[in-house]
Amino acid sequence: MEQDCRNCYDEKFPHFSSEKFVEMMVVDGCFVIELFRKFLGEVLKPKGDPVFSESWMLTAIKTDLLLLENQLPWRVLNSLFHLTSDAEAGKLPLTELTLKYFKGCTRGWSDLRAINAALPQHLLDFLCNSLHESSAESETRNYGAMKMWRYSLEEILSETLRLMT
Repeated sequence: MEQDCRNCYDEKFPHFSSEKFVEMMVVDGCFVIELFRKFLGEVLKPKGDPVFSESWMLTAIKTDLLLLENQLPWRVLNSLFHLTSDAEAGKLPLTELTLKYFKGCTRGWSDLRAINAALPQHLLDFLCNSLHESSAESETRNYGAMKMWRYSLEEILSETLRLMT
């Protein structure tokens, strides 16, 4: 699994020994999983937890987790998640924890069955996939009086460039 994880990155981390690389994957992965669980109340937040006691911290972490250079292989997160999961009923799977943590980023446009069918490469890949509605769904969704129209990235970029000129 270590070599598979190293292959997920352009830089192969030649200056990291096998032990250091695995340690980095485990520590970073456990941080992300614990963050999601604390954020959603599945794990108690200790009083004075710096991540939750500073108002700016959660936004900064969420932004950092979306950076391409900060991506952890989904295999690492999924493996650590299952190793640290209780068998208790009512606990959310990693896919749902992720969507709930990044709720503002996904706008609720997700079909968990479709997302679960394709193994994502990392968090960002998972979130990108969650933004794609299945082809069986309508191109529009009606949220009360407001209709949400789906545009392709090309259409958005084209319109943005048109407005800038």
